Amino acid sequence: MATRQPKQEPMCVVTIGLHDFAVPSKTGLRIVEMLQGAIEVTQHYEGDVIFVPTAIQPRFELKIIQPSKIINRAQAPSRLLELE
Repeated sequence: MATRQPKQEPMCVVTIGLHDFAVPSKTGLRIVEMLQGAIEVTQHYEGDVIFVPTAIQPRFELKIIQPSKIINRAQAPSRLLELE
């Protein structure tokens, strides 16, 4: 009798600004929902800390991916690791 492989949880990549994060899809949806009204700010020290909104709206993106698309660093082509 064939044994069933456990079903892999759907994954996604959430992009915030220039950074990508791989998380379970349910988590990614919550992250994007929570940040929906966010504005990007820069921190300045003028005697006290103040936060000034930037002129650029942050980029939020969610891409659903196959779990198999996330590979171990040891499996990644060396040319990709050189870009870090």
